[in-house]
Amino acid sequence: MSTRRPLGDMLMEVATGTLDALTTAAGLRVRRIALTLPVEVQLSRVGDRTDVLGDLPRRLTRTAFDLKPCRLVVVWEEGEAS
Repeated sequence: MSTRRPLGDMLMEVATGTLDALTTAAGLRVRRIALTLPVEVQLSRVGDRTDVLGDLPRRLTRTAFDLKPCRLVVVWEEGEAS
């Protein structure tokens, strides 16, 4: 059993936390947020469904035996609603 959460849940938490932090800056309008995040990714198969799980690395320190986390570049940008 994985303790990882769906990748989309982690990204929504990062976006929400970032926007919440920016609300303290009165008069600031954010049009674009770009982040590069270290992410540990895992595929999980449940029946016919495959889920992409992803979260920030579990450990701050790494040994030579640990895989390096992936780097995920995410850009949220203001645009026209469709």
